[in-house]
Amino acid sequence: MLLQASLYGSLMVTITVLIHAVGTTLWLKGLQKLHQSSPRLLASMKSHLVILTVTTLIVLFLHLAEIIVWAAAYYVLPEVEEILSWPDAIYFSMVTFTTLGYGDIVLAGDTRLLTGIQSINGIILSGWSTAMLFMVIQTIWKQDFNLTDD
Repeated sequence: MLLQASLYGSLMVTITVLIHAVGTTLWLKGLQKLHQSSPRLLASMKSHLVILTVTTLIVLFLHLAEIIVWAAAYYVLPEVEEILSWPDAIYFSMVTFTTLGYGDIVLAGDTRLLTGIQSINGIILSGWSTAMLFMVIQTIWKQDFNLTDD
């Protein structure tokens, strides 16, 4: 079961990375197209606030989608007997993904490995989101303050 849990966890990481990659790439490509077609539209403080807010919301929804994917995995795995309902699966997945780890639901046996894999997955994807948000903020600052990479 340990090998099976490792392989299952690797599959889950692959799925969530694909979700994150597609979501962030589509959003950034959309921003790039908007900037190329209407550069003046994106030059105001109001548009910057909208861009930052929407970017944050997109990242949040991507993380929620990834949490739901992990929750579905926990819910359908017959080896996971500790999760009795769909709300419990989402709650457990969110607590694990964010590494909050309350400990009120704890998996037993080899399936515990999945929680560690999900936690690492959540840390990596949160870091990716932070880097993307920083990149968007940095791009706005460069534009606002006429900064260069020099």
